[in-house]
Amino acid sequence: MASYNRDSQVFSLCALSNLSDIYLGDNKTIAANTKLALQRILADSEVQDLIGSWELVWGPVVDSFDSESINTMFIARLVGSSPTQYVVAIAGTNGKSKFDWIFEDFSVFRTHSWPYLPTIPQAIPKFLMPQTTG
Repeated sequence: MASYNRDSQVFSLCALSNLSDIYLGDNKTIAANTKLALQRILADSEVQDLIGSWELVWGPVVDSFDSESINTMFIARLVGSSPTQYVVAIAGTNGKSKFDWIFEDFSVFRTHSWPYLPTIPQAIPKFLMPQTTG
């Protein structure tokens, strides 16, 4: 049984999605290295004591630019949970990637209309350009 509560388990899995930041290469190479590291970490008994027994069920999928990961995502399932519980883990900014900082974090001056909200005359919902790219 995990000693971390559910929020801490989810946070830990999401933090693991940033493992891709330490690898260089193309999308497939970074994803393969990240997958091996995730599988090793999730199989570790000390980690399981903290977050429970999770298995990788999809991914990781990596998008890279100039040999650095800029977007990473995977899905993990809690083994033996009823009902079945999944976590979709999405990496944050790769602190070493200038591209990630400039084009996905600081590109806040261009906005787009939010197409999914019903029209409300006094509201003009918008979202930032980086949300359309990653």
